Amino acid sequence: MEIILNFIEKYPSAGWVVVILIFCSVSYWILKLLNIFFPTIDILKSKIYMPLAKKFKFRRLVKGAIKSDIKGNVNNTVKKIQKELPNGWINEMDIKWVDNENKEDFIKDKRIVIRIRPLEDQALNFVTATYYFFKKALFPGTKRVIPEIPRETAVLKLCHRVIKENKKEYLKDFEDNILEDAIQEKDKILNYFDRYENIDKFGFFTGAFIREIHKIAYEIRHIPLRKIMPQEISEILEHIEYFIKEIPSVPEKYWKRLGPVTSYGFMLIGSRQKIKHQGAEVYIKRVKKDFNSGVKRLYLFGNASEKKFAKSFINGICKSIPESELIEIFELSYDYRGKRGGIGALLCLKNDGFK
Repeated sequence: MEIILNFIEKYPSAGWVVVILIFCSVSYWILKLLNIFFPTIDILKSKIYMPLAKKFKFRRLVKGAIKSDIKGNVNNTVKKIQKELPNGWINEMDIKWVDNENKEDFIKDKRIVIRIRPLEDQALNFVTATYYFFKKALFPGTKRVIPEIPRETAVLKLCHRVIKENKKEYLKDFEDNILEDAIQEKDKILNYFDRYENIDKFGFFTGAFIREIHKIAYEIRHIPLRKIMPQEISEILEHIEYFIKEIPSVPEKYWKRLGPVTSYGFMLIGSRQKIKHQGAEVYIKRVKKDFNSGVKRLYLFGNASEKKFAKSFINGICKSIPESELIEIFELSYDYRGKRGGIGALLCLKNDGFK
């Protein structure tokens, strides 16, 4: 320590540069270790190093700070939608800088690695990384089976929502540079984007639609029925749109869809008072009736104001029907009434296979 102080006294300018470099190095490794346990440390790293790097013109440190800022903000943003999507779809993202125009993504040690060109425009860095993250994360194992236009529109739709809700200052950058470019290249995206938006307002986009087409794509990967995938997507979307439109007076036959590949149904969980008045047995009988009629996958949706009760009720239904299996309980952006927040669940017959 005395040697360092003597050096600073003899060479003040150079001495302080050395001190800053030592501080940066030590703190960098400390923050890197902390980042293993706390992903948002990336954002803190960028706020510490960016001003220092720019002031002292440490180009490598500037790139590192930019990278940390993107990683931290993207991971923090997409994590908020994790509870809506099937288990295993959302993992942490890392970034690799590339010099060419080709943007690729791959998975390494369960971490999605995005390869992008570094730009001075941090907003464009963020929206580009978010877009490529969702492009890799959605429909793992089935993306090559699902037709490009409905699959790509699903990626754009989720990107648009998470940016609008969490990074609204970057929404114009996304719409101008990602969404518009995609529409210019494939104008048929317009046939789906608005329709996805409408069913998302009632929780059915992440709640049922993407889960069901993922299931179908998995089932028909290696059989001739693969050719009907576009038709299945179209009919499922039409069915959900009609169902939402008719709530609460949905005709009996539209509570389920018995398809050539997978058969699913819907159940809306009423308020605590309504269930108490009707009796839980009414719902249990309904589930058994659906399964007996050919339904293999039942989506249950609870309202936003009684999420805790709905979750408890869903678990109770599952325990009352031994041949059923509760695959997952997930959160929703909106409930079936269009209110902010909600809860859903997927209940299957035990012999359903793919989960």
